[in-house]
Amino acid sequence: MVIRQSKQSVVTFDQRGNQFTGQVLYEGKVFKIVDGTIDGDAIPFFVLHHHAPDDSEVKENGGGPYRNTAKGAVSGDQMTFSGSRENSALRRYTATLHRVSPE
Repeated sequence: MVIRQSKQSVVTFDQRGNQFTGQVLYEGKVFKIVDGTIDGDAIPFFVLHHHAPDDSEVKENGGGPYRNTAKGAVSGDQMTFSGSRENSALRRYTATLHRVSPE
């Protein structure tokens, strides 16, 4: 499944049973989607930020990766979710993704 955001992000999911992984392509960087699960319409997952040395926030984290949480739901061809930096309220966000056909 490939989903695009309005800010030219491309999000790709690889589902295996009730678990999934994937990636987010945003502003020329690829971020991994990890630890995704599906429970009915609920879809919690993490977005792994690991772009050392060019990612300023990875630098601030001593070169180590960090994760953003994402929790939401799927309804038809739309996925709406929100999240923030793991274990904090930093970088809170909300996003709605729409399924598109592969090109």
